[in-house]
Amino acid sequence: MLVALAFAVTAEATSKADLGIWGYAVRQPIKRGETTQLKFVIKNNGPSGGHRIYLQATVPYQLQMRRWKLYGGLGCTVKGTFIKCRMGAFALEQQGTLLITVRGRKRGTYVSHANVFATASNDRVDGNNEVGATIMVR
Repeated sequence: MLVALAFAVTAEATSKADLGIWGYAVRQPIKRGETTQLKFVIKNNGPSGGHRIYLQATVPYQLQMRRWKLYGGLGCTVKGTFIKCRMGAFALEQQGTLLITVRGRKRGTYVSHANVFATASNDRVDGNNEVGATIMVR
């Protein structure tokens, strides 16, 4: 006797994005008082879309955050040296970019940390969700 079984799987349960982030300082080293840009790029490597995606970054206090520009997202909020951006939903291979212009206030080498996460999707690969961008101020 053969028995056929059917399973219903919700779309939310099968939503498995692989969100990745990379970042760097666009121009460095810089002299104290000069500006440069931190560039953070996120991408959904799939195989499914991701929902309720956020990008957040921290700028060391020795670097003054001057302004920011978001491409491919819904908006950002800034509190001191912390910036959190709502990216929304990303389809397979979709990208978004956050540019942060900073001014070097003190000589030294500093790392700005950023990460990406989704509150409504399962991330298949956790190892590519964080990055540190190094800036040297002379």
